[in-house]
Amino acid sequence: KIRGNKKPSDVFFDYLFMARCRHEMDEDATSMLEVLDEVFKRNGFKDTNKLLGVDVAKIDDVPVEEWVVLIVRIMILEFCKILFGNRYPIQWGLKEAFGSLRKLELTPPPYDDALRFHESYYCSTHIAFAITAYDSIRLDPKWVPWLTNYMRRSLEYWMDLAWVRLKVPSTYVDLDGVAEVCDVLRGAGATDANDRLVCSSSLWLLDQQNSNGSWPLWFYGAADKDLWGDSTENSYNKIHPTWVATQCLRDRNFELGRRGNQLWGEFMAKTLRVSDLATRAVPRIKYPPLEELKFRRKKKISRST
Repeated sequence: KIRGNKKPSDVFFDYLFMARCRHEMDEDATSMLEVLDEVFKRNGFKDTNKLLGVDVAKIDDVPVEEWVVLIVRIMILEFCKILFGNRYPIQWGLKEAFGSLRKLELTPPPYDDALRFHESYYCSTHIAFAITAYDSIRLDPKWVPWLTNYMRRSLEYWMDLAWVRLKVPSTYVDLDGVAEVCDVLRGAGATDANDRLVCSSSLWLLDQQNSNGSWPLWFYGAADKDLWGDSTENSYNKIHPTWVATQCLRDRNFELGRRGNQLWGEFMAKTLRVSDLATRAVPRIKYPPLEELKFRRKKKISRST
């Protein structure tokens, strides 16, 4: 029985993610799979359109802000097909999603009140997470060069504003966003030793850590106030900065010791090829100049400051 106002599809995906975790920690996932079996059967989720809440015939109409959740849900369905022997079959998946995403317009920086850049930024990181199944395999930047370039240029923008923030504390920097792209770049083989952007991002993140080990919760419009201890904030918002920062800063091991990861690498190579995600079907993104340069000219502040 589903308690509260959760939709059956939300419950299904909550359990599916946890079943993957249990399986990969070599724990018994039987009880979770039994719940998944019942929810899948009872709600007619053999219809993938119904399960995902998207008609594949209209997938090109999905807005940027809805792709963050959608793409990782499609990924976990595909990954669990490998882990659990197609126990929950789907009629369409990442091939169709990637085919649509190559046509999706991403908004470059700067940050805007309409949140177009914000939504595009997190969409880009979650496309990368879907490709690697959250670091199950190493991301090759050559697989989707436009995506890697978008994330790097966007991270440069945030790190540029991090420098401005030293003089103007009210300057907003998306800490969670810095951590997510830095995480993706580390998952592509970048380290503090071979990538200046990853090194500077990591040092900046470490410098923001609270004394209790958490990372601050900042929102646009209140960038100089840490809402981590605010009792009115929900648990997800509070835990997310610490979650993504610790994930970003950890070391990587790309030895594919698990059979599921090896099979995912083979599956992804084929899926990227047939979907042609590497080739953009929309005009090239135009990036504005970095804010730091304008700020330094206006305020006449030297680098040494």
